[in-house]
Amino acid sequence: MKSMLKVALIDDNEEYGQALALRASQIGLNITHCTNLRDGIQAIKNDSEIGGLILDGHCKIDPDTPAADDFLPAAQREVDILASSFDRYLYVIINSAYPEKYESIFKRFEFVHKTSDNSLLLQKVQSGISALDESTLRQKFQAEIRQLNKLFPSSNRERELLTILRRMHSMDIVQVQNALNTIRKIFEALLDTVCEEQDVPSRLDRKAQIDYLSGRK
Repeated sequence: MKSMLKVALIDDNEEYGQALALRASQIGLNITHCTNLRDGIQAIKNDSEIGGLILDGHCKIDPDTPAADDFLPAAQREVDILASSFDRYLYVIINSAYPEKYESIFKRFEFVHKTSDNSLLLQKVQSGISALDESTLRQKFQAEIRQLNKLFPSSNRERELLTILRRMHSMDIVQVQNALNTIRKIFEALLDTVCEEQDVPSRLDRKAQIDYLSGRK
């Protein structure tokens, strides 16, 4: 069975969020609803499988602040930080009752008019997340990712592996070098886990560890 695609919704209308999440679940979308930007970004950081973000046009930045027009600029900054510092690239769409108010400013994001049935919104989210490189890689290497998470729960190894798989498509030598360095870190972490499990003598260098495990010493 194909797993549901995950998306974060930031909208301060709780009733609307619950209704949208229910409808989304019927077409294979799992919505995490937050009523402010701070909680929404934290939810994305906590769940590496979230690939999309639905933003209200006028919403809260923090739980204790009123909804305001500075929400979208703050959200755009957070999305940029996720990409540059956490290697998270999301499909982002703005769901507003007044899209014409923001379209000329936030040209990088898609827009839909907030309507009662939200069919267009959910279709765009589903297509947008499915088209992400990371979604394709997750589907192709789901067995490997599952095994890596089993070996290293509560770690950043999954994110490192996805970074490698995406960057290795590039011919840029610097990116390839960075990917190879990350591969080395994952390999060393795997080797440390095996050595601990197999009671390999301490103070051996990497080559000696491999020799010992292979039975040559």
